[in-house]
Amino acid sequence: MKLMIGTTLVLAALGAAAPAHADTNQDAYVSQLQAFGIGLENTSDRLVKNGYLMCEAMNTGTDSLAVATQAAPRAGLSVAQTGYQVGAAIRWLCPEQDWQIKELIGGADPTVPGVTTEIAGFLGK
Repeated sequence: MKLMIGTTLVLAALGAAAPAHADTNQDAYVSQLQAFGIGLENTSDRLVKNGYLMCEAMNTGTDSLAVATQAAPRAGLSVAQTGYQVGAAIRWLCPEQDWQIKELIGGADPTVPGVTTEIAGFLGK
């Protein structure tokens, strides 16, 4: 499973096909990332595709911390940036995963503090 997720995220980072249309949540997701300085060099479609890949991984049982730590080196982002991207994906693209954010609050993992802080702090809960 981890290999498949990693391969999928790598393919997305290389510019695999992205959804053709954008809705309000997709636009908000891209705007949120760009406001944080993420994805300025990428197309909106590419950012959205990566966000949905993160959601897919979480929807199939991978926790948000694992998604963020696996994605960071593959996407060429810092740990904090990837944590922020996962938090934004949860907020705008897969809100059914917000339980993961609630679970992180107050239980920071000292091995990945940037990821934990960025994901948990994203929704301001």
